[in-house]
Amino acid sequence: MLSVDLHTRRRHFDLQARFDLPADAGVLGIVGASGSGKTTLLETIAGIVKPLSGRIQFNRNTWLDTTNNKNVDLRVRNIGYVFQDDLLFEHLSVRKNLLYGAPDAAASNEIATALGVAPFLDRMPSELSGGQRRRVALGRALLREPDLVLLDEPLTGLDAATANSVLLYLRSLLREVGKPAIYVSHSLSEINFMCDRALGLVNGHIAYDGNPLGAVTTTGCVEDRALSELRNVHAVQSAEHIGRAGGLELQIAQNLPQPRNTPVVIHALGNAEDAMLARGCTIAARDVVLATEKPTNVSARNIFPARIASIEEAQQLAVVRLDIGIPLAAEVGYASLSEMKLAPGADVFAMFKASAVGLVR
Repeated sequence: MLSVDLHTRRRHFDLQARFDLPADAGVLGIVGASGSGKTTLLETIAGIVKPLSGRIQFNRNTWLDTTNNKNVDLRVRNIGYVFQDDLLFEHLSVRKNLLYGAPDAAASNEIATALGVAPFLDRMPSELSGGQRRRVALGRALLREPDLVLLDEPLTGLDAATANSVLLYLRSLLREVGKPAIYVSHSLSEINFMCDRALGLVNGHIAYDGNPLGAVTTTGCVEDRALSELRNVHAVQSAEHIGRAGGLELQIAQNLPQPRNTPVVIHALGNAEDAMLARGCTIAARDVVLATEKPTNVSARNIFPARIASIEEAQQLAVVRLDIGIPLAAEVGYASLSEMKLAPGADVFAMFKASAVGLVR
């Protein structure tokens, strides 16, 4: 377990945070507007920044205890840190970057293959794209066999297609290694996909602790841009090309403790090549339409019976969390919310067009 209780000051900015992360809790999200203290929190946990006061304990090891003047060096904390800037060693090849500080050299080829950088092992960082560099940085952090993984805006600067692809790799790898991790982002979509729990930072204080989408209910916690760009991200288990008329049928991986017998199939546009390469899909929350009765004679190819799990109320609209066999978020205006009498536990129908489904390769 990671236990954090600290007070950090940087110039005129104060950060106060207190929380626990159980060893089996998976990935904890930290969301907040720019300047809310997200990076400062990670750097303090890592030992890069020394706080005014506090205590950090990981499992049975005390990393920081200011009352006893104890502050364990960051190199001893065994943390895998992925910075906003990938900070690769420009004078070393991709292979040597991956192996830097790695106790198990044999695992480098395996993780390079999983991250899609195996063909570039003998290249220099200057020869890589932004997405490839980010994957190398992630691989280097995980090859250290860290006890804790810290990720600070790992998708910053990547185009949407590359970011979605790296996001899928990231969640798969973190679940495979099974280490506790903290994922920092201003993107609610990323936090919602990666994490089961999120902390919301506002002006250096934890203002929210709960389900990631619930952060929209806390003023100043989620930027308007992040809410307008909210999208659903899902891993594709298999894809089949039905032909020009049918497009693609995507069978979605169910990340549930007890997956349902009936697979969730999403219709999308695409060809045979897309079916072979599709690893994931995205649906913007604003493209999901709700109905209280089953729609008929509509052009939307994706229509699902759904149950409302919760309704998170932001300033301009509500985010409705749905269960269609997989989680699905929809944005609904307050007029519609009232007229349709939507409430948690209610059964509705969710629909979206095949053209609204983005493919992730």
